[in-house]
Amino acid sequence: LFQALVLSKSLSALVYTIGELFSDVWRNISIICVITLSFAAALTALETAPYDDIGSSFWTLAKVTLMIESPDLHGIEPFGQILIVAYIIITVIGMLSILIA
Repeated sequence: LFQALVLSKSLSALVYTIGELFSDVWRNISIICVITLSFAAALTALETAPYDDIGSSFWTLAKVTLMIESPDLHGIEPFGQILIVAYIIITVIGMLSILIA
């Protein structure tokens, strides 16, 4: 598909590289979404205040990932706090992987 859009040989390398970049970024974002969904399900199972159902848990973790709000660790049992810290560490590593890609 990309070969049909290429007008010159020097431009073909750029088009191919950008295509591979989008592929890598899409793959990493989908992995981060799966990780967010799994951590949201685990926090929902703990039944703490901001993580009552899976939708609000996913949205809260997404806001933490995008640094829209800081994680609220008050009133959460220690295992939940460990889960949130582990989630933050894993997503930061995933975001760095996107940056490197």
